[in-house]
Amino acid sequence: MAQSPTSKSLAISQTTLGSSSESAPPPSEHKLCCICTKVDFTQFLPYGYRYKKLEDGSWYPINKKVWVRYPNGRVAPAPTSTSIDFDRDEQAVVELGSLGDIISRSKSCLLCSLAIKVLQDATHPPDFGEKIDSDWRRYHIFRERVGSVKSINSSSTQWREWKVVRLVIGSKSVDISGPNPVDYSISLRGGFGVAQLGHSLETLTSKLNIPSLLGRFRPVRCDIALLKSWLDQCCTTHTHFACRTSTSIGSIRLINVEKRQLQTFPNFAASPVQYLTLRYVWGQSQQESALTRGKLQHYHTSNSLKQLPRTIEDAMSLVSKLGHIFLWVDSLCILQDDENDKRMQIPMMAAIYNRSVLTIIAAFGDDSDAGLPGIGFDRQERLHVDVGDFTVISGIPTQPLYANPEYYTTWNTRAWTFQEYILSIRCLIFLNHEVYWRCPDTEWHEETDFEDSSAQFYRGYSKEHHSTELTVENFGYFLRQYTGRELSYEEDVLNAFSGILEAIPSEFFWGLPCSTFGKFLAWGVGPDQKEDGLVSRRRFEGCPSWSWMAWKWSSIKISFWPISRSVQSLVSAYRFRHNGLQEFSRPDVISFKAQHTKSNCVLEYIIWKNSSDYACSMEDIPKPVSLNETYVVFWTYVIDLPADKGRKIEGQVDPDEFRAYALINIEGTFLCLLDLSWHAGIARREGRVIWRNEKWDMKKARKMLVILG
Repeated sequence: MAQSPTSKSLAISQTTLGSSSESAPPPSEHKLCCICTKVDFTQFLPYGYRYKKLEDGSWYPINKKVWVRYPNGRVAPAPTSTSIDFDRDEQAVVELGSLGDIISRSKSCLLCSLAIKVLQDATHPPDFGEKIDSDWRRYHIFRERVGSVKSINSSSTQWREWKVVRLVIGSKSVDISGPNPVDYSISLRGGFGVAQLGHSLETLTSKLNIPSLLGRFRPVRCDIALLKSWLDQCCTTHTHFACRTSTSIGSIRLINVEKRQLQTFPNFAASPVQYLTLRYVWGQSQQESALTRGKLQHYHTSNSLKQLPRTIEDAMSLVSKLGHIFLWVDSLCILQDDENDKRMQIPMMAAIYNRSVLTIIAAFGDDSDAGLPGIGFDRQERLHVDVGDFTVISGIPTQPLYANPEYYTTWNTRAWTFQEYILSIRCLIFLNHEVYWRCPDTEWHEETDFEDSSAQFYRGYSKEHHSTELTVENFGYFLRQYTGRELSYEEDVLNAFSGILEAIPSEFFWGLPCSTFGKFLAWGVGPDQKEDGLVSRRRFEGCPSWSWMAWKWSSIKISFWPISRSVQSLVSAYRFRHNGLQEFSRPDVISFKAQHTKSNCVLEYIIWKNSSDYACSMEDIPKPVSLNETYVVFWTYVIDLPADKGRKIEGQVDPDEFRAYALINIEGTFLCLLDLSWHAGIARREGRVIWRNEKWDMKKARKMLVILG
């Protein structure tokens, strides 16, 4: 009988890799094969450049000399004999051959054996056996840059930015030996950290009072002392005052983890206590322990919180181990069957997360019973091998360059979790393989030693990651990230984002900032997505068509075209208030210029002669039209769609029903227009169109009052 791929894979695991119960041979018996002996492990040490600070506060590199940082703190120029190109984010160090080649050497080579085990862990075991026979790819050891640590040497003007690298074993889909390799995607890989052999990293770094910036052993259970040190160091050295919201907390319920009961603080602002918050994935099943009106009184008695979901239990245990008493969890601190309580508590969520000492994020698992790895149960043990002067420690598998560790988790796909993450100043994020810390000043990871109060770690090799400061300028980024996530209930589209809207110091009108309303009215589903991705309206009663909240987006991300200083609005927007029209957003420009390539001439189009040209009043409103407070009223110029494109309204017989493009914004050589349809005098948004400004024809355009509902 032929052996199935699955059984073949298991056989390989037991015979060539060794089962977990087998003891590894002593270090003296370990050897490296002729391939692995070619690896210069000093290439995986942190490296950087020296900078000089000028009088104006800017920095510039003293020279192009690359400096390498050794585990004992010594800094020396990189060897001139090295073949490493330090300007590349990924580079192959040595070719290992096919999977079959690596397996054949794994019996006698320690590094090959570790490579196979990590590659097997990075893919599905049933698939691994098939890859051995069918995989034609060649595997390499790569040097991959994963982040940088910036620090300032206060004793001199020198400033170093240390690049943190790791050893990766994986396959390339193209030949990377050429002078200009293009494809840097690794299709199957396992990540490693590098640590010095024969030293305890804790002892070494304590002696030197500096982090090694190298890998370290991660225990199967979390080192609570390490997690507590992160919290203590951040609380004492990072201020984060700019990250605080102005929203206050009124009446709030908290879990007392010592007494296992709820406590209500009716005036929290007057008598605040320190507390932690928990964010996790609820999952599809209903939580029987959730707070309801029938359980409210009982949950305020000692030891009443029993048979809780595993993730909440583990979080309560962690809070106690960190030396705290109170924990806020949405399912237990908000009445789930009381709409009045939700209306009071949900608007405070921005302040609740923002003012907590720490937010515990359970990014592992698909539901509330997943637990916290390393707290409630053991994690997979990390493998390591000694290779000369260094130890290679297995790290997180299949983590692409620049990707946040939680990127591929279920937690990261949920809409509610986004604002809770953005609003939390300090986050302790639990994944299957590790726990890491994130705050506005830095990141700290269990598997890498770079805790330093005078340094900042950031992922990737450029500090061009997007700011999460709660400002109108960042609103477009927040909304794009939010709209790519999933909602279980359509009616939560506002609630799941309301915390961010509350925290940004600006007035919002149906989800768009009033101060720059004309710019943000140009939202769409691009530029890499088709506009027809907005397939249907959301069941959100009373929401106007011009708001992004009125549309279903599925996995499509809303974007703003492009919100930058160069985008200028042509709209003076009004809304109906107190039986009159109130102007809440004014135009940035009154004209634009267009370069016509065919005639090679520049034309200037004067849209508005003066402010009275775009001013709106109640006298402008057609008599049959009745306004409500969701409408936006503005003057603009429209161009009717051709009959074959514009006549898409089913059953159209009324001449007042038509479709046209309305001019909204300009950006350089481009125009942004809204695709609108009219019904009984009220316009409805259908989509967004981007034109080159030379396409605009003032002769075909007509000035029109738009009442957009």
